[in-house]
Amino acid sequence: MSAPQIIAGPAVIQFGGNSYYSEGDITLNLNRETFNVVTAMGGKIDERLVAQMVEVKFKCAGALDTVAKYLPYVVASIGKLLINQASPTPLTIWGLDGVKNIWSNAFISALPKFTLAANKSALGDMTITALGDPTKTLVDAAAWNTISSAALTDATFDDTKLVTSAYTAAWGGSPFASMVAEDDFSFEPVIGIAMKKVANYGNVNAMLTDLTVGCRFKPANLTEAQMWTLLNLQGSGAIQPGMSVSGGSTSLVITGGTATFTMPNAGPKSAATAYGLAPLRQGEVLFVNRKTWTAGVVNAPLTIAFS
Repeated sequence: MSAPQIIAGPAVIQFGGNSYYSEGDITLNLNRETFNVVTAMGGKIDERLVAQMVEVKFKCAGALDTVAKYLPYVVASIGKLLINQASPTPLTIWGLDGVKNIWSNAFISALPKFTLAANKSALGDMTITALGDPTKTLVDAAAWNTISSAALTDATFDDTKLVTSAYTAAWGGSPFASMVAEDDFSFEPVIGIAMKKVANYGNVNAMLTDLTVGCRFKPANLTEAQMWTLLNLQGSGAIQPGMSVSGGSTSLVITGGTATFTMPNAGPKSAATAYGLAPLRQGEVLFVNRKTWTAGVVNAPLTIAFS
């Protein structure tokens, strides 16, 4: 008996006119939602399909290049459908082995974290979800995907965007105008997604239901007293029940190298301290922000600029 033919190797992801390179593996999982067919005498008889989706997960290579390909949504998109059913956006996974797998209908369903440090890659895990093609029937041979053979061609990767810099954070004036982190500054954009189903088809669309941003870091150059001042726990500026924890309109601005990350109307929600031989005294601080509107248009909760 001959040895089996092994299939392996990396790939490039192409979606929405952008190419995504991964730091490690790309995984593709078919997830099926089912319901049980049950009888009193026989118990569970069968599992039958309700809906299904394909989830492609990967850790982005840390190139800070085109911001919109990692943050494709704006707050004004909340409540809108993410799929144009008349003209769905395909997702291509193009292997170095020359196998091109095109999923006919996809949307970005989880955004990557931005980890800002001199010794870490800048981008985190990302998920792109694919559904069946809404322009085809389920029994069509290309209802979900097509596979073909073609040599991989992509010239978009820019190694000069693999930036690892020393970052500092500013939140108002002294002593918070130049904070440094023990480990890193981590921006976490989080979206809410609601799947839309039709009984005879399964998942047919998805709606954006929320978009928020948080920023976590462990201050390394604040005293305990300064930390509690930062939190506005007491005194004339104390955050009281019913008040916004952002405490006003101060932006959290983190800069490093050519990048500037700005989180407007930000304030600390939580913090920690530690006593011991191993940890530094100041633990993790979580900054959140409140959304604001200008002339009826909601402002972005996070902006990223390059000089």
